[in-house]
Amino acid sequence: MKADFKTGAVWLMVGAALVWIAQPGDWARLATAQTGTAAAVVEWEYNSQSVEAASIQTKLVELGGGGWEVFSVTSTDGMVESPGADGKPHVISQRFEVTAKRPKQK
Repeated sequence: MKADFKTGAVWLMVGAALVWIAQPGDWARLATAQTGTAAAVVEWEYNSQSVEAASIQTKLVELGGGGWEVFSVTSTDGMVESPGADGKPHVISQRFEVTAKRPKQK
């Protein structure tokens, strides 16, 4: 039992250290400490659009061409067709919410 408790305690400490390291402000301070110069802070602008399923490929190409990095595509309009042609329920999605970011242009 003692070995299990020690192993759990070690993992708890490792997890706490990772949470501390992952704090955004700490990365900049760490980079400054290692290089002697302040790390640049990136300011982002965001773009979120509702897109029909049939035109999602076109929208992704358009956003990429504009310097946008898509980080989320979420189905926003769905319905259940029950039963489908094969006798099983199907979820049909018609629209997607596409969210992207890029460095703020100054």
